[in-house]
Order: sequence, then structure tokens, then C-alpha cells
Amino acid sequence: MTGPNGPPVRTLAYKVDLILPHYSGFVVFYPMLSVLEMGLGHTGGQMLLGNDVFSKCHFSRNGPSGTFCLAY
Repeated sequence: MTGPNGPPVRTLAYKVDLILPHYSGFVVFYPMLSVLEMGLGHTGGQMLLGNDVFSKCHFSRNGPSGTFCLAY
């Protein structure tokens, strides 16, 4: 991975299973996703989802209110 000024940045990589449960009992399961560990604290975020997850969901965000909806 390349840093903002060009030099390489070391990061840890993992394979994880993502489970999105629903109160109805329905579960969406994404096995063996490739995940990189990154410091996102400066962005105000705690995690970042990629297109491999969003391609199977509907995601909408209301920036002014700071809310979002994830439907699957």
C-alpha cells in the first residue's frame, strides 16, 4: 500500500467473516473477506466497508443529519 506522499506503509491484513443479523432472524453472511487494518480515527470513522459488501446491499446516507440506512 502507498502512503499519501508515496512511500510504502506497512499494514496488517486479515481474512474475516462478516455477519449482518436482522431482528427477524434473517442473516447475511460474507465469508472470508480480505480486511486491512488502518487508523481511521482522524476521519471520525470506526470502519470502512468496500464494494464487495455494498454491491449486495442498499446504502443511503444523509450527510447533514449524520444518519445512514443499510438495507439488505
